[in-house]
Amino acid sequence: MEELRIPKAQVSLKLALSNGDLEGKVFLADYAATHAGPERLLDVLGGPDRFFPVQSEGVVRLVCRDAVRWVRLGAENFDDPPQGLTQEEVAVLLRDGTRLEGTARFDAPAGRARLLDYLNAPGHFLPLFEAGEVTLVNRSEIAEVRFKGRAP
Repeated sequence: MEELRIPKAQVSLKLALSNGDLEGKVFLADYAATHAGPERLLDVLGGPDRFFPVQSEGVVRLVCRDAVRWVRLGAENFDDPPQGLTQEEVAVLLRDGTRLEGTARFDAPAGRARLLDYLNAPGHFLPLFEAGEVTLVNRSEIAEVRFKGRAP
């Protein structure tokens, strides 16, 4: 049966769920279904499946994407966008009062390199980069985004 197993990479992470925090691992396929290369965490979180498995303390839990407020993982486990992109230092305020800070990095077509356009772009999760970690913030949990250190 071992020959039937699909190879997967393990990624350790911490999730803030609507019912509490959870630390565990997700498993990413060596080949993505929608693009060349390995599956990424954003593929799992932003894909068509509403639930995804997380292994925590030896137990597999099926987590609903809609219940995820944010996910934090080491930057080494995230495809960092190339340098030269638009970068904005921001504070993100969630509906429950949580404040997250970091750098939003995004590629945008000429004339649409505004944070507002990026926030309104398709995708369920907003990556924030900070001190060797990436926090993926569920856009539906965001109440407000503030620029840090400058007026909008």
